[in-house]
Order: sequence, then structure tokens, then C-alpha cells
Amino acid sequence: MTSALRLGIFTDNFRYKAFISYSWADRAWSEWFHRALETYRPPKEAADGQTLRPIFKDREEDAAHASIGAAIETALGDSEFLIVLCSPRSAASKWVNREVAWFKTNRDPKKILAVIIDGEPLASQVAGRESQECFPATLLYKINADLLPTDVLEDPPLAADARKVGDGKRGAKLKLAAAMLGVGYDALARRDDRRRSKRRRLVMSAMAASIAVLAGIAIYALNQRNAAIVARDDAQGLVEFMLTDLRQRLDAVGRLDVLDAVAKRLLDSYAKEDLLTLDPDALGRRARVLMLLGEVDSARGNLDAALARYKEAVATTEELLRRNPDDEQRIFDHAQSIYWVGDIAWKRGDIATVTDYWTQYRDFGARLVAINPDKDAWQTELGYGHRNLATLALQEGDAGAAAEGFERARDVSQRLAEADPADRSLQIILADDLAWLAIAQERLGDFAEAERTLATEAAIYAALLARDPSDDAILNRQSVNGRVAARIAMDVGDAEHGLAMLQALFDLHESRLAHDSENTRWLDYYGLLQIETGSALLALGNHGAAREMADGALAVARRLRSIDDSVTDWAIDNHCGALLLAARAAFAEGDERAADAHLDEAEAVIMSVSAGKAPPGLDKPVIRTALMRARLAERAGDSTAARHLAADAAAKIDALITKSGFEYKTVFIETYLLAGDMARARALAAVLDAVGYRHADWVTLRKQVLRSQGGVETAARPIRQTSDRRY
Repeated sequence: MTSALRLGIFTDNFRYKAFISYSWADRAWSEWFHRALETYRPPKEAADGQTLRPIFKDREEDAAHASIGAAIETALGDSEFLIVLCSPRSAASKWVNREVAWFKTNRDPKKILAVIIDGEPLASQVAGRESQECFPATLLYKINADLLPTDVLEDPPLAADARKVGDGKRGAKLKLAAAMLGVGYDALARRDDRRRSKRRRLVMSAMAASIAVLAGIAIYALNQRNAAIVARDDAQGLVEFMLTDLRQRLDAVGRLDVLDAVAKRLLDSYAKEDLLTLDPDALGRRARVLMLLGEVDSARGNLDAALARYKEAVATTEELLRRNPDDEQRIFDHAQSIYWVGDIAWKRGDIATVTDYWTQYRDFGARLVAINPDKDAWQTELGYGHRNLATLALQEGDAGAAAEGFERARDVSQRLAEADPADRSLQIILADDLAWLAIAQERLGDFAEAERTLATEAAIYAALLARDPSDDAILNRQSVNGRVAARIAMDVGDAEHGLAMLQALFDLHESRLAHDSENTRWLDYYGLLQIETGSALLALGNHGAAREMADGALAVARRLRSIDDSVTDWAIDNHCGALLLAARAAFAEGDERAADAHLDEAEAVIMSVSAGKAPPGLDKPVIRTALMRARLAERAGDSTAARHLAADAAAKIDALITKSGFEYKTVFIETYLLAGDMARARALAAVLDAVGYRHADWVTLRKQVLRSQGGVETAARPIRQTSDRRY
């Protein structure tokens, strides 16, 4: 007979119900749990005659051993469950880690029960807070053959929380008992409450009649307290922890994998419940879990899966709102699920759908403010509504209306952020409003104002990163801020400074991707960074380096599209953007054959995207591709073909001028010039000159415009240092 069989590892016969693993510094806790579990008498109807005796407590029963030797292994193997008392002390204990590793390797890992007594779960995933971690490393990571933790993170354990801020001692004891007895926590807790209440009633009934009334009142009060404890069940506590503390921590470190695993486990627990029996609050929490899973799916590029989650959440929140149409929390919850359905439409370029859903979202915010105008959170919701519709206005070409909407949103967020500068979320909301406002200001030609707005935004990120340098969400926003600031530096003619700003961002993007290589947001931004850096290099005449950047961006774009080819931004901005950069760089180096091949692939991408409903923005890469074809024809000496190609592209420009930034206006001017439409080229050139646009590409093209009208180049109007524009 093998030692494994002798230890009971593959049998149902165990000497001990559980083995308690703990740090010697936590022995007072271990003694309490040991006593509480061994003396606990489960309700007969719930436990079917089972008991929780005996419990093995290794430091007491085998204190002579200085390591996990044969006696400890025997006790572990003879124990049905392993209870781990989790604290920073036990997380640092090599014996606790060894016991957990042995049990995970030789016994059923599902039989490991964690109890938090001190510290914080998953604190080791947040830079600077590692010392607060309560889970031993062997509990968090996969184990190798030497019983040591690897670097592969597993699903974090769902732990009872014995702290006062959690389940408390009694709640934690009942959760352990429920797990070891194989019964539902709610059922066990309710029966335990009834038994305790019955005992109280028996005691009270022996008292004098004069005290009976007071006794009844006391029993009622105690029952109400116990009912409140029972209501704080696994689902509620875990969901609230996940959606608040854990969500913030994992967002900060960019750990989508852990967040996804926890959320799915919670959703699985809901699947075991009859939804008709869930109270409104529980249904609302379920909807929030669905929305969080949708966000994770969306961040990974799984838009179909995300949309399915969001629509299920919408159905739930809509029903809850129907039951209580004037309840502020129900209005808020439904507005959130409505927003996220619109977000998927936004990512897919479905303007009609996103306008519908985001208008509903804005109106729900207005409704909340009308009901309770003094609540800051509702003011924030209305500010979000203004911002969302302003982004649509910007995309549709109304930069003035967009700036007005962003300013309304900023006014709200700035007031709230200044009132509570320590609130991270309020600072992020203000920064986001500033980011959008800067883009609208740039589109209007207010470059100096845009630079000031971006500097204010960047200062917010610097302050937040001073608190937590590894905050992934802030680093992500900082990267976008840097790219926009670099673009504006290019806009005003400081190409070398703009290029340096872009190059300084590479370390950040590459370190974040090393941290989580599956994070599609960072992949997306890394591809765009390479395209923008390549364009800057091309404008400065460094064609070879630009071509290398194009190759890197192409690799990223193909990886993104292999994840989900329905994301139009990845197809248009990343894939076509990289191919067009590659074509332009090849053309600049005189490699017409390579340029032609890149254009072929770009046209294939465009055709694949336009196979269904063509998304907004597709005409821009179509025009740019046609322009490159025209330039190739012109270089080959076929001026007639060049003119025809440019004229076909020019026919699409009129509808795009107001919707496009200055970079594309430069493309449009070159297209007009090749098509022979000098009047339109000069008219659009006057717009760029009027705002002082001085990108290197435009400075070169501007000479052609001047030659076309027989003029000479004059000094450009200086860019305004202050803005007199009012929205």
C-alpha cells in the first residue's frame, strides 16, 4: 500500500475534519477558531449528524517539529480540509506556505478554506503595499514540483473575513462550518439563528411575567440584529468588495485576468440561484457584475461577448426600474447599463445606435439631478452625459458644440475635484473632461489653449502617480495625454520636440505590455504610438526609421485583429494606418513596388471593413490610399491616371472637411492639387494658415499651393498665445 493511500489522500476516511495552518504570532486566533469549531453543534436538520471534530492544530499538537516533517504530512493527509488563517504574518511564514503547498499538491485544492484575520487580500499585486498581503504566496500561485510558488497566478481564494469590517468572528465560523458540512451558508446561519433565538426564548419564559414584555422586546431586537448579519451573505459581501476595493486595486495594476476570474466565479454563484427569488438589491448587484465582465471582455476586444453581458444587464436594470420608476438608485443603475451598450456601438462606429443610447444616458442624468439636485454624484452623471454627446458632436464635425459640451462637463467635474482633492475618481473625471476639451480646442485651431488644457490634465496625472506610481489606469491616460501633446507640438511647427515626446513614451508602453501582454488597450495605444512616431520621423526625413516603426505597428495591428476583427478602430486606425505609413515610407525611399504592395493590403482591409455597413471614418483611409496611388502614377509619368485617381478621391472630401483634423486637411489639399482643383486647395489652405498651423508636412505642401497661385511664400501668422474664442 502506498503512503498516499495510507494517509487517506484518496479515501473518504479522515482522522481530522480539518487542519488549521497559522503563524505562531496568530496563535490567539487559532485557539479561538479551534475551540469555536470543535464545540460548534451544527443544527441536526442542516448537518445530517455531521460534526466538526476533531480539528488538528499543528503548532500545539506537534510543536517539537521545526519543519514540515512526516508527522505534519501525516496530519495533513489525514485531514479532510485545510483551514488557513490569513494575515501578513502567515503570508510570510515559510511553514504556512509549505503546508498550503503540500495540501494543494497532495490533496484536493478545493478543500482549502481561507480566513482573513488581518491585512488585505491581493495587496501584493499593488506596488508599495506588498507588506499588507494576507494570502500566502502558495495560496495565490501555482506550485512547482519543489512545493514552491511559481509566477503563474491562480484564481484568488474566496475567503471568509473574520475582521470586524468583514463577516466578524461568528460569520467567519459559520462560513467555515457551512463549507466543511457541505451545506449552504444562508441555510446554516438561519437555522443557527433560530436555534439561538429558541434558547433565548426558553430562558426568557422562565422569568417573571413582569419581565416577559421586556424579554420579548430584547428577543425581537436580537433577531433583527441576527437577520441583518444573515443578510450580509457571501454574494453581497463578495460583490461589494469586488466592485469597490478589489476593482480599484486590480484596475490600478491592470490585472484584467484576476478581475475576470473573480467576476466569473461570482456570476457562477448567481447561476445557482433562482433569479425570481433574488431581492432587488441582489439583482442590482448581479447587473453590476455583468457590466464589469462586459468591461473586461471589451478591454480584451471581445465585443460580442461584452455586448451580450451589457444587454443582459440592461434587461435586469430595466425591470428593476419598472418596479420603482422614481427610485434614484434604480435610475442610476439602468443608466450605467444603457451607457455600456452605447459604448460597444461607439467602438463599432454605429453612430445611430450610440447616439440613441447615450442620449438616453444623458436624460437619465438630468432626471437624477431633477430629483436630487444637491447630490454631487448625480451632477457627475449629468456631466458624463454632456461629455459623451460632445464626443459624438466632435466626431460629426461640430467642434464648437463639442467644446461647449466638454466645458459644461469640465465645470461640474472641476468643482467637485477642487472640493475633494484626495478623491482619485473625481480627479480622473476632471482629467478626462480636460483631455476631450483639449482635442476640441485643437480642432478649432486654439493650439495655445489646447496646450494649457493638456498641461492641467498632465499635472493631475503627476499628482495621482506620486501617490501610486504603478496605477495602470492613470498611466494609460498619461500615455494618451503625451501623444496628444506631441501632436500639438507638431501642429505648431516644433517637429523635433514632438518626436522626442513620442519617443519618451515607448518605455511606458512596453513595460505595461510586459506586465500584461493581453491588454488590448495597451496594444492599441502601442500601435498608434508607433504610427504617430513613424509619421513624425517621415516628416523630418528619416525614412528608414519610419519604415521600422510601420513594421512594428503592422505586427501590433495584425495581433489585435486576430483577437477581434469586428473592432473598426483597429482595422481603420491601426491596420490601415500602419499600412499607409509603410507605403508612404517606401515611397519616400523610392521603393515603389513595396509601396504598391502595402496599398494592396490596405485596400483589402478597407474592403473587408466595408463588406457590411461601412463605419464612419472609412472614407479617410480610402482618400489617403487613392492619394498614394495617384502619387505613384505621377512618379511613373502617367499624369492622366494620377489626375483621375485624385479627382475620384476629391469627390469624397466635402463631407469630411468639418469632421477632420488638420492632418487630414493637409491630405485633402494635396488631393485637390493633384486633381487640378486649385480653388478648393487654396480655400482650404487659407483655413490652415488662418489658425497658424505649421506641421512639417503642411509647410512642405504649402510651397506647392503658393506656386500654384503664382505667389511666394510669406511668413506664417504667429500662433495666438491666448484665446479669444468663446463657445
